[in-house]
This record gives sequence, structure tokens and C-alpha cells, in this order.
Amino acid sequence: MPEINLEITSIAQDGRGIGRCHDPAFPDWADMAVFARGALPGQLARIRIDKVKNNFAEGHAIGLVRDNPEFVEPFCANYGLCGGCPLQRMPYARQLEWKAVLAKDALTRQGKMDPGFVDEIFEPPCPSPGLQSCRNKMEFAFGEDAAGKLVLGQRRQGSLEVVPSDSCPLLPDGHAEILREIVRLANNSGLPAWNPSERRAGSRGKGFWRHLVLRQGRQGDKNAWLALCITSPGKNSERKIVCLLGESLLARFPNLAGFVHDERRQDDLWRHGGKRITVAGQSTIIQETGGRKFELDAASFSQVNPEGANLLASLVCEMTKGGGKILDLYCGIGAPGQLLAPRFTGLEGVDSQKSSIALAMKNAADLPHCSYKVADVDKFLQKNSERRWQTILVDPPRFGLGEKAVKNIIAARPEQFVYISCNPVTFARDAAMLKSAFELRRLSSVDLFPHTPHLECCSLWLPRHEN
Repeated sequence: MPEINLEITSIAQDGRGIGRCHDPAFPDWADMAVFARGALPGQLARIRIDKVKNNFAEGHAIGLVRDNPEFVEPFCANYGLCGGCPLQRMPYARQLEWKAVLAKDALTRQGKMDPGFVDEIFEPPCPSPGLQSCRNKMEFAFGEDAAGKLVLGQRRQGSLEVVPSDSCPLLPDGHAEILREIVRLANNSGLPAWNPSERRAGSRGKGFWRHLVLRQGRQGDKNAWLALCITSPGKNSERKIVCLLGESLLARFPNLAGFVHDERRQDDLWRHGGKRITVAGQSTIIQETGGRKFELDAASFSQVNPEGANLLASLVCEMTKGGGKILDLYCGIGAPGQLLAPRFTGLEGVDSQKSSIALAMKNAADLPHCSYKVADVDKFLQKNSERRWQTILVDPPRFGLGEKAVKNIIAARPEQFVYISCNPVTFARDAAMLKSAFELRRLSSVDLFPHTPHLECCSLWLPRHEN
């Protein structure tokens, strides 16, 4: 494939560097935008072109002609190899600047908001309290090395290949030994890693071991780990192997509270199981947010940066006025709705995951005015179109609300609407629809994911009143 020298001037929402092609060897590409993995603003990079489309090209960096002089040395040996932390070499203050640029750009482009208004309302991101050992959860993929041995790690940028890693600097101490022992025991099983690249129409990906999720929380007065192992559906003999592996881990590591085995039948890269097979030890652990304890399952969604989550909780509480009833959509295990609940006469939580609702109810045992329901959010809103809540709180997955949910929320006419988003692009898409009925009054953000382009936003919307 052709190679060009590219001056990187910006970054994309996924962390790729962006530059304009001015290489005289390729006059047909003059001023074409090029998206380059492994390159960052301020660098002159040597880019190998992978794809050329109508008005842009995609490629990856194979070397540097000139580095950015302000950049720092990476703290991780896998920097540039695995798919995480693409901004790691940027000084942290510069990371925050670029995150703000990306969020504002999404609001003006996808959200169709006035740039002056966006500059005025967008508050500078709250920095992550920690830059290493700041996550309490990490998802690892099983793969195989050149010799056919099982490995655990992260997928290479733009690839299904697994980059081996027996530790991650973003996790607290104590996880590396567990990872190494899981790899050793999985290798002894003789069962292969699942290979998603072998997926074909009408057939399934081959292999057994899929993902390993490690999560740290509290067990009593101590920190402890939960391990969630996700495999393809197995025979009874294969399930027994996983069960014995879990029991062996619990016997060896006192800081491991539980081992959970889930099976996933779907041919996708989703890192959560579909069917629970085995639990050795505990399947839940405690995480504290905003001064309140929440019990969560090995597969539950929760913020992975616990100190950053406290900052986010403070922002949500600060911008939400109490009074009347609150509807908590995509409520998960109950946070942050339960932090707000004492200010309201009643809270109703809705989530499509039965396991999440069960935990939310358990977590709200001391809040008798909280009720929870398992339901699809869109269907719930349509079915309850005549009901009114003073406040609606939403914290949807990365794909955001979507047109149906936005229309139903507008129809519900809450006195205030609080939207927490982990994806500025889908938030901006939803904002373009929301602004017809609501005014954006406050937009805050917290960096829960240092060294990545991701940013958690929290916004307050109030109804527009016709003159």
C-alpha cells in the first residue's frame, strides 16, 4: 500500500489523528483528509494508506518524521499496540483541551448548535483524580500467540488480534497475578481461544475462551476482585473445566471474592455473557459512589473510574432541583438516582435488564419511596404517555437515546430533564432533537477515561415556554 508523510493537525472522535494530504507524489489526493491510527496532533508521521474513499483516506502510522516536542514518554509497554489509551503521550492538560474540542465539535456539527452558545455553556472538563490505577474494571480478550498458546490482553488497534498483557497500569495492584494464573490454567485446559475472524455468514466463530473481566470493589472492609469469565457455549465437560479453574483461583487468591462463568452464544465482540453457568464464591461486590454503597454483579454496568464517578455524582446532585417525582431511565443498579431520591417524594426506575433491577431494588432497601420496573425504555414511555414526572433523569448506553425516546421524553413534559452521556456524538445527535422543546441550561463534563478521547457529559435541560 502507498505511504505518505502527513502533518497531523487534529484528532477524530475515536482518537485517530487527522491531517490533509500534501504529498507531491500523490497529486490526486491533494488536500484529502486522512485519518491515521497511531498519530497525534503536532506530529509529522509516515502513514501507510489502508483505504481510499471518495473524499477521505484511512491509514496507520509506521514511523515519525518529526515528533511533537511537548509529548511525554508512555508509561505502558503496550502503548501504540493495544486499542486503549491512544492519547497517552499527550500531557494531561492537552488531553483535556482536545476532549473539550471534540465535544464542542460534536455539538456544533451533529447537534447543530451555535458555536458561540456552545463555547459559552460548555464548562471545562473536570480532570480525573487519578491518571494511573484509576479504573476498577478492565475487560481482557483471549487470543493465541504465534505458537498457538493462549494469551489474555487487548485487541490491537484496528484489528481482531490480541496483544498479550499480564497487567494494565490503569488497574490497581493485585490483578497481574490473577491474570497470569488464569492464562496458565486456561492453557492447561487444552481448549482454544474463540476466534472472531472465523465468523462467516451462516456459521459461527470457532473456539471457546472469549473474555475475562476483572472488577475491584469492597468486600467487608477490604478491597477485593471479581472475575467474570465469558466463553462460547460448552459441553458439560468444558463447563466443568471452567468451574475447576474458578475454584482453583479462589483457593489461591484471598483477594478474589468470586469467580463467575457466563456463556455467550452470539457471534459478536460484546464482553458480557448471555447465560450464567457457574458462580464460585460471590457474584456481587460493593462499590461506593457519592457516599452511598451499591451492590453490583460481576456483569453489571457501573462507572469504572470510582473517584471520577464521585465527581460526576456531585455534578448531577448540584444541577438537579428536588421536589415532586423523578423518573430514572436506564437506571442500572440505582446510581445516581438513589443519590437524588431523598429530595423527591417518589422515584421510579426503569431498565431493560432484570438483573440490574433486582440489584437496584436491593440497593434501595432504605429508600421505601423508590420503585423499579423491568421494561424497555421506549415501550415504557409510550405505555405511560399520560403520566407526569417533575424530573426525568437518563443515563443511556453509548448509542444514546434515539428518536423514539427523545420524542417520548418531550411528550412527557418534565419540569427538568437531566441527561448523562458517555458519548458526546450521540448526545449531540439527541440534543439536536431536544432543543426544539428544551433549553440547554448547563453542560458539565468529567474525564472518567484519561488517555482516551472519551468524555462523560452531564446536562440540565428546562422546558421552552412559548411567548
